[in-house]
Amino acid sequence: MTPVPRLAAALIVTAALVALSGCAASDPSPSMDSAAAAERYEPVMDDVVAALEQKYPDIAWSDDDETRVVADGDRCTFVVATQRGEPSLQETAGGWDAVADVINPVLTSHDLDSMSEQKLEGGWTGVASRDDSGATLDISDKTYTLIELSVPVTDTDC
Repeated sequence: MTPVPRLAAALIVTAALVALSGCAASDPSPSMDSAAAAERYEPVMDDVVAALEQKYPDIAWSDDDETRVVADGDRCTFVVATQRGEPSLQETAGGWDAVADVINPVLTSHDLDSMSEQKLEGGWTGVASRDDSGATLDISDKTYTLIELSVPVTDTDC
């Protein structure tokens, strides 16, 4: 075999591996409808906020948006009512590690991953947690804190 065909073969194999790795890294297909998602994930948000209220009673939490199903590209996503906390959770706690100590046990008890720090723009800082169903709990913080929890659902009307 000459060098050019070997290079072409190597490029084809590399392209196939990249394509396959992209499939493995994509979000899982939705596995529940919005009613099942509400039953599964509303208690997660309730328990996270309850743990934070107990540890940081000076932070006031309120609904920033209602629970809803939204169109997300070609699929529907269930979104638990976003929680807004003031003042800043990250500042009040003294950093994300202290927050993790409070909510990681809650997250893992609901089969979500422990928090990991996220790179955000515009002066925001944040952490996130995910599970095998594609649910994502995002906590973003600047001068106040937002907690968002969403999961892809099988609903077709959103």
